[in-house]
Parts: sequence; structure tokens; C-alpha cells
Amino acid sequence: MTIRMLILLVCLGLFQLTSVAQVNVSDNEIEGFRFSTQDRVKDLTLLVSSKDDVMALFGKDCVNGCNFNDDWDISFAYVDSGWSITKMENGVKVVYKPKLEFLGKLTDINFSPKNAIVLPEPTYYPPGLKCDKAASSQGTLQFKSLVCTDKTVFYLIYDETDPDGKYKKNQIHHISYTRAAQLNELILAPVSATVVP
Repeated sequence: MTIRMLILLVCLGLFQLTSVAQVNVSDNEIEGFRFSTQDRVKDLTLLVSSKDDVMALFGKDCVNGCNFNDDWDISFAYVDSGWSITKMENGVKVVYKPKLEFLGKLTDINFSPKNAIVLPEPTYYPPGLKCDKAASSQGTLQFKSLVCTDKTVFYLIYDETDPDGKYKKNQIHHISYTRAAQLNELILAPVSATVVP
């Protein structure tokens, strides 16, 4: 009986890791901007790969980011011990932090164009991408944007032309491959609970 339980737990663990490993490849990438299957990037897996894996593929000077190619810069973010989420659950304030096994794991891969890249008119957006108009900012720069995401791949696109010529309508601000929001349940664990009067 104990051996069967052990086998079951191992199988569940492998299934869980397989589910996590699938989050960094998207069927909803815009044609011409498919980075998830490109050289070196395809060997990284969100919430599984570490800084050591990034260093092995991109070099020690690229752990946080570097030149990807002539047109794009790449940057990386990792699960950090300082992360926390607070939720109210039935009158109890619960604080969640990352589980130890996810600390230092890759959570975002970001691509920023070195020069202006404007999407053609019209651009075909895959049906799995949800695109909404929003207001965004970068430093002191405020702009209208088009945010397209399927919870795995994220596009931030200018939705207006700047009168001062800083950007054009349909110009890509950045592209990110990020952990799916629903995986917070997987990577976070409660660390404290306080009853709220």
C-alpha cells in the first residue's frame, strides 16, 4: 500500500511539473513575432528554469538581460522571496508568499525592440488573444495602448501616434512571456492569517 501511494505521489508531481512546463509556449503569438520557439528561448521553461539555466544558454552577463539580436533586447525576471499577495478570505486577512521550490525560477521573458517596429495595417490577431484598449505609461510617458494577452504571451502596443513623434500607432512597446495568473495558486502558499474585526 505504501509503495502504491508513493508511485501515485510521484505521478502527481510529474503531472504538476508538466503542466507548469507548458506555460511558455503560446499558440496565440502574432505572426512574425514568435519568440517562444526561437534559438535558446525554446529551451527555457517558465517556473522551472533558473538563473543558472539562463546563464548556461545566454552567458553570465545576460542573467537579467542583454542583446538578443540586431532588432531586440531580452530581459528576464525570477520568482523573488519579497513577493507577497494579501487576500481577504471570510473575514481573515491571509498573506501568501512563494513556495521555496519556486524561488529563483524564471517567471518572465521580455523582448523590447531596439528600433521602432510598427505592425502592418491590418494586423491579424490570433483569436485566442484578448485585446483591450488601455492607458499605459513608461516613466513620464503616458500613452493609449492596446494590450493583447492569452495569460502566457503579452503584447503592449501603442494605440495612438504621439504628436511629438516619440512613437506611432501600432508600434510595439514590448512583448512578454509571463507566468499565467492562475499559476499563483501553484507557486504561492499562505504564511500568515489575521482575523479582521
